[in-house]
Amino acid sequence: MQKYGVVPKYIKDLKPNYNKKYTEEQCQTNKLKREFHQKGWVTDIIYLMLKRNGKRTYLSTILDLETRNWIAYTISYKQDIILIADTLNETIAKTKDLNV
Repeated sequence: MQKYGVVPKYIKDLKPNYNKKYTEEQCQTNKLKREFHQKGWVTDIIYLMLKRNGKRTYLSTILDLETRNWIAYTISYKQDIILIADTLNETIAKTKDLNV
């Protein structure tokens, strides 16, 4: 950088503004209404970086909100419809036995 006369441009760090007031239009609706013992299931897909091979691995899960237990989960190297279908098929197989 010295050889070519390039000087870095420093950007001032922006500090968060904690005095900012939000209007009702900016806030998201509270779907659980602070009642954390809702009935139903939720699903999520997250990715994990494996140290062993450095690949992304996707974890698809289904959680029961009432009991806070995992109903089913599936792991795959691709985030595609097969991952979701396998998770749903596992859920159906487990809940069929329970008659839920």
